[in-house]
Amino acid sequence: METRKINFTVEFEDSDLIEHNLLKFLNTNLGASMIDYQVLIDSKDLYKSDEHFKKLSDLYFKAKRTRNDYLHKHK
Repeated sequence: METRKINFTVEFEDSDLIEHNLLKFLNTNLGASMIDYQVLIDSKDLYKSDEHFKKLSDLYFKAKRTRNDYLHKHK
């Protein structure tokens, strides 16, 4: 059986209640098919103020794009 993975990012106000309800919804509707969940740290200010972090982030996203392009070409 072939499967499909979908990754998405959601941004909402900082609220434990919203996060709890979102997780409850995902668990109810996706159950065991939900593979990963993580809370991302807001790094916008660090990206603006720290040149080293900005370089690391740029390298990370370039590598991620390159990897994804490779995967799509060789699937």
